[in-house]
Amino acid sequence: MMADNENHRQALSDICVFPAPSLEEWEEAVKKTLKGKTAAELHHVSEEGLDIKPLYTNKDRPAGLNTMLSGDFPYTRGSRAFQNQKKPWEIVQRTFERLPEKVNEEMKEGMKKGQDGSDIGINRGFQRQEKAVSATGVCVSSTQEASAVLEGIDVGKYTIALHAEGPVLPFFSIWISALRQNEGWKQFKGSITVDPLSELAETGSLATSLDTAMDQTVEILKWQDQEEMDFPVIRVSSETWHNNGADMAQELAALTASGVYYVNELLDRGVSLQKVLRSLVFHMPAGGRYFPEMAKLRAARLLWANAAKAFGAANEECRIELRGSTSKRTKTVYDPFNNMLRGSIEGFAAAAGGVDVLHIAPFDEVIQKPSSFASRIARNTQIILQEEAHIGKTMDAPGGSFYVETLTEELAEKAWTLFQEIEKEGGIASALASGFIQKQTEASREVRLKQIEERKKGIIGVNMYPNDKEKTISAGYDDEKEINKYNDQMHNSSKRRKEAVSFKEAVQLAEQGFSLWEIAGSDLSENEGLQVTAMPLVRDAERFENLRTEIEAYSAEKESLSLLVLGIGPLASCKPRMDFAAGFLKTGGYSIITIQADTIQEAEKSAEEHNIPVVLCGSDEQYKLLKEENLQAIKKNAGTLMLAGEDSRDIIDLCLNKKKNVYQSLAWLREKMGGKAYAD
Repeated sequence: MMADNENHRQALSDICVFPAPSLEEWEEAVKKTLKGKTAAELHHVSEEGLDIKPLYTNKDRPAGLNTMLSGDFPYTRGSRAFQNQKKPWEIVQRTFERLPEKVNEEMKEGMKKGQDGSDIGINRGFQRQEKAVSATGVCVSSTQEASAVLEGIDVGKYTIALHAEGPVLPFFSIWISALRQNEGWKQFKGSITVDPLSELAETGSLATSLDTAMDQTVEILKWQDQEEMDFPVIRVSSETWHNNGADMAQELAALTASGVYYVNELLDRGVSLQKVLRSLVFHMPAGGRYFPEMAKLRAARLLWANAAKAFGAANEECRIELRGSTSKRTKTVYDPFNNMLRGSIEGFAAAAGGVDVLHIAPFDEVIQKPSSFASRIARNTQIILQEEAHIGKTMDAPGGSFYVETLTEELAEKAWTLFQEIEKEGGIASALASGFIQKQTEASREVRLKQIEERKKGIIGVNMYPNDKEKTISAGYDDEKEINKYNDQMHNSSKRRKEAVSFKEAVQLAEQGFSLWEIAGSDLSENEGLQVTAMPLVRDAERFENLRTEIEAYSAEKESLSLLVLGIGPLASCKPRMDFAAGFLKTGGYSIITIQADTIQEAEKSAEEHNIPVVLCGSDEQYKLLKEENLQAIKKNAGTLMLAGEDSRDIIDLCLNKKKNVYQSLAWLREKMGGKAYAD
């Protein structure tokens, strides 16, 4: 090791003007810069419970790293041995329109402007035959409508990704029937997938039983063999767990456990291991933690390679196609243009982490059906990452980084331990039924949300630096009338099929004009009634946004909820706390009036003139000069008296400082002013 260090030092000295410092010299420089603190005090613990050091060196590097190349088992550094320099990953953007003809236009527009394909968003409400149609996703219930979506699209050239919820066999039959009308459909390069585990976890129920879903999936695989086709039919995704608040290790464990469940179920039904592995496609969203997200995606390949190897797969069969997307839980309704930056960071991390396919969500996705402008920005972000930032020019760009390599290894080890715990529960389906996974995810989510409430984790525009002059972004095309017509037709359709049919027969029914729900028929009545605790999307910003929305609605309907930030003493001494208090309160949607008073008497007069709750701001020395009668005079008119800083006097209702839980303080204040109470 000493020889390696000396060689390294000599190499650096040959190319650097400055001498290479030793670790001891660096630690001494840290101590001097931090005025006595040591480098050890810069350690922090990640959400996953991992010790994150301030500096990683060659000593931290995992064993075997020097000999591993991209394309080598277990594929930590990438599934491919050589990078496609022109197209390092496929730009496949999701569609959001709801009318089939509009989706077709959306796809053609995107492909004309740089996309390699489209992930066709299917409307959840329509798929599950619910009365409430979802805000986005195409409404398709027949071959005719599916054909309208694919009209004029070369499915052998462009990647088309379809993902279903609801009954498996009818969904496949309609889209296969539509594909067969497309010239060159035998060269279909996309995927038609289901993921009943994720659907069950997110919604709490399924249209059919898990067993039926797996039985029908086997029907699809048999049909593929007859037609000599081979495209993925199962999506193994961690998105539900991620969106519900799982940390990275939990997300990786759920992904691995889901893949293992599908392999076991299909092997038990007589499908060969090779066919099963070819039928899987993996999907993970990338959040905003940047280098850890790169490590997460690298760890996903490593974990699955080891899981597949345990089934007896050959090394080359352990590769995965890894599709990436940006996170929904990190996006905000307020100050939504910041979502462009969040999407760029997340997309960068996903690309550097080695995804094969990437979707960057439009910045207004969590507000409305995305506008054409937002979709264009999202698409162009990917193109810039490829064409201008040259992210794909280097294979496994973070590879070799002592930090990322160490974090990859530690995340994988943590996730594998959690995966084994899930398996001890009987597998992921049993762990969902018992609530084991939901409890773990909720615990991680609540830790992170508390940090957001306390502003230890900042969300720009929400709990930090809110824009109090924000304007609503423009809405897109209104398709409600057409959608209502589609929805009425779906609910009025008769279920003509009562007997079980093969997939081949289901495709024939689809070609004859039977609707999805007519083909489903009696399958819907055999649901075993499996219900689990749902794991819906919980965005990080929701609690603050809900509080702010209520206050703004109250202000618009009745009267503005204003607060007086009242500085006492010279401006230089009170302004820092005035700025802090204003920022603290604006995150709740309050209208802030700021006044600086040179004397206590002026402060009392200002409180009397405005007759609204007051936050006193000044230096600690100024607070000592405030007598009880001064505070009583101010509170008499204010009703609620707050203070920026620390003060133990009973007359002060609330002290605002960095130790406070901002959300709970704002919720308390809202209740104090006559609004509804919020849970802690």
